Amino acid sequence: MPAQSIGDVQQQLDATISTMRDNMQMMAERDFQLHDMAEKTEDFSTSATRFSQGATQLRRREDWRRRRVCIIVFILALLVAWLFVAYYLRDASCFREFLHFSVVVAVVLVVAGILVQRCLLRRNACANESPPAE
Repeated sequence: MPAQSIGDVQQQLDATISTMRDNMQMMAERDFQLHDMAEKTEDFSTSATRFSQGATQLRRREDWRRRRVCIIVFILALLVAWLFVAYYLRDASCFREFLHFSVVVAVVLVVAGILVQRCLLRRNACANESPPAE
């Protein structure tokens, strides 16, 4: 019996070693899969960050386009109003003062528009240079 029990123990030991080897192989495969999944997750995160930044830039461009259209419509309305007033004041004695006042107002508005545009461009440039989220 002792020879038979030693044989049984040897078989159990061989089966246990075989199971342990299989488990180690499966563990190595899982480790490879986890690393592969981590790489894919990092790639996905990078793509999502780029998409988010692109969407933000697109939204800002569209906002600026809408604002520009509103500004153009407003300027055209002011121009029509100015022409209307100028037409009715063309024979009046205050026409010359009206023209001087109009030139001063136009210069002030142009300078204000340029300053606002520079401020907006600078703000957009600063927003685009923000560090990427990690």
